[in-house]
Amino acid sequence: MKSKAAHLLLLPPAAILCACLSWSAIAPAPFFYCPGTVVQVTYTDYSGTIPEPFTERYTITLDEVRFERLGHEEDLVNRGVWVVAASPAEVRDLLDGLSGVDCRKIKRILPEGWPDAPIGGGATEYQIKYESGGLFEMRLGEGVTYENALTLTDPIRDFLRALQLPLEARGPYLDH
Repeated sequence: MKSKAAHLLLLPPAAILCACLSWSAIAPAPFFYCPGTVVQVTYTDYSGTIPEPFTERYTITLDEVRFERLGHEEDLVNRGVWVVAASPAEVRDLLDGLSGVDCRKIKRILPEGWPDAPIGGGATEYQIKYESGGLFEMRLGEGVTYENALTLTDPIRDFLRALQLPLEARGPYLDH
């Protein structure tokens, strides 16, 4: 049986680029080309299944920083979308800094026994969109890690830690 990467060798070059983008959760990260200027960063945190699952997503562009929380139980999860105040200079510094990251050096490390490893825990996803239309994604969780990823993840996490969420967005669960 051929690997997914071996199948890509049979495709025309345009199809390989599209396949890379759509198979980002499967293919190893060195398979990707990082095409220049970063225009959007999306950081998504999936809580897992306990006590009530919810998803928190930050979308960072030069125009705005948006925070979104999704959940299944309307009466438990503090759901909504909020625009977060952020310094335009700090946003520009983040995007410019990420534009210099060579994601071809980032290597996905799968846990032993994957994909049959236990599932159900939380996960974190990083999605980088480029001016050229290119996309780079990393999903960490369920034992999946990445080598050389700190040049990408640390600036994003530092930026997010410095943000001050609006008061109504601060708690993931509603008070009863």
